[in-house]
Amino acid sequence: MKTIQEIPIEIKNKPVLLNLIAEWYRSPSKALMEYIDNSFDSSDDFFNEHGLYDRDVKIEIEINRIEHKITIKDNCEGMNLEVLKGLADNINDSEKKRREQKRPWVNGQFGLGAHAFRFFAQKLMIFSKQKGGNQIALLIDRDNPNAELKQCEGEIDDKNLGNSGTLVEIIDIDKTHLKNLKPDELKNEIETYFEMLLRRNVEITVRDDDIKAICTPFNYDEINGIDIKKEIVTWRYGTSTVTVAENNGIKVNLKICANQINRPPFFSRKGRKINYIANLSSFISKTRHRKKVWENYYLTGYIEVGNNLEPVLARDDFKGGKGFSLKRTGIYEEIVKLEDEIHDAIEKINKDRSDENLKSLASVLTTFLTEISKEDEIKLRYENKSGKENKGEWVKVSPNEDAEELYKVTKKNGKKPHQKEEKRIIKATPDNNSDLFGQKTENEKEGIRIDFNTLQVEASDKRSAYGDGVITIFANHPDFISRRGNNDLEQAKITPRLSTYLAAVISSEYKAVFYQQKKLEPQLSSKKILEEQIDFIFRFEQKMKDLINQPIDSLGNIVN
Repeated sequence: MKTIQEIPIEIKNKPVLLNLIAEWYRSPSKALMEYIDNSFDSSDDFFNEHGLYDRDVKIEIEINRIEHKITIKDNCEGMNLEVLKGLADNINDSEKKRREQKRPWVNGQFGLGAHAFRFFAQKLMIFSKQKGGNQIALLIDRDNPNAELKQCEGEIDDKNLGNSGTLVEIIDIDKTHLKNLKPDELKNEIETYFEMLLRRNVEITVRDDDIKAICTPFNYDEINGIDIKKEIVTWRYGTSTVTVAENNGIKVNLKICANQINRPPFFSRKGRKINYIANLSSFISKTRHRKKVWENYYLTGYIEVGNNLEPVLARDDFKGGKGFSLKRTGIYEEIVKLEDEIHDAIEKINKDRSDENLKSLASVLTTFLTEISKEDEIKLRYENKSGKENKGEWVKVSPNEDAEELYKVTKKNGKKPHQKEEKRIIKATPDNNSDLFGQKTENEKEGIRIDFNTLQVEASDKRSAYGDGVITIFANHPDFISRRGNNDLEQAKITPRLSTYLAAVISSEYKAVFYQQKKLEPQLSSKKILEEQIDFIFRFEQKMKDLINQPIDSLGNIVN
């Protein structure tokens, strides 16, 4: 095919294109990371070989809801005139990119970060000052094709940048975006996005009116669990093998926690979060266990890729395609080799936690059973099979003010209303008319408890058993396992099916004991017995309604 003409590709309305690109940030907090990132990049010249800065770095973010403005101020190196101008006229040819060979920790590549404001605000004003220099400023309006370089004059324009630093003002923020921006969520985003950088001598604060929050790095050493730490320095690149120098490889720092943790593991590049591992589609598609491992609620930590992988424009994935796919695939394959070790560690944690979790569940179920037992006792007190009052050993009492749990007991002997007052230690319960009925303490029996047994059972074995005041439920029975919402490493939950199963199993054991103790079974028809068992199941399910879809691992939090 013959080329007859080369046609230059021109972009006539650059602001419209930049506004569209800015929408990739998806949220104001994500966009704000760019300006905080710029502060870190501006501090690289005084980052030393000891992993710290030669002076303390301070970054202050302030949300001004009255003026619809957000400011980001730092005390870092600042920008000179050419660098500041380059934010407007050197897009995709950033100063950071040109410096990258000398400063490998510098993050920026595209020169688009300064334009992230276009997603949620009208204007961007940048004031900057270098040591020994004058304060200069740049104004960018999302609807104006030209930026404005400004000279700062006098006290009116003075932004108190000290010896050096930069102040970014994001102006005329959309009301909806500003309303939805929560300082605690922004703090959490900063702490995750810049987790490793916060370990240096850095202080980042977030201010919102009278609220001030200081960002701190997460401490993995404080958590009990199993560490999986490794540096990957060798991987396949097509048919070749690549080996990088020590400390320049892929640093794996993962932890399987002894308790549930709401901090998913993530990929980072040069100390900045790229994405949660389970959400990185390019990686998950290469794994065997998929999200069962990487989204597991016991797993946390990060995998730092350094310079070995390049981010896409939105910085939420790594580049593939020509020149990138082979390297990315080779690195992913080495990380995937850790899956079995992570899987086994999670499985061990699951086994260690299983007995404790079932104890918590047993405690909750015992509480529910005790409540229903008391209801049944009160009901039995007033009704026999004919529907008449059945006092049994219960007697009407009135409180005694002299001592706790001592009541005046009124007895009726024979047909005549002969009364005699005696002090007895009894348990008193109000009836529907608020009258007190009591029973001697020595006649009381300890309530029925519920327990779980984790011994292996065959499918033909019993689902439950009763003995010595304990209803034992066999947790390894296939019917229990199939209803607990657990598949491989997925989180075990109280599913609706498990709730019904537990209510039915407990009903069969409890009712049999209750009828025997109260000597009621010969007095009740089989239909009445069935109706009462069904009624018990419904009542027990009602008690459990707030537990539906709750992780079994979390039940210990609601046990008194």
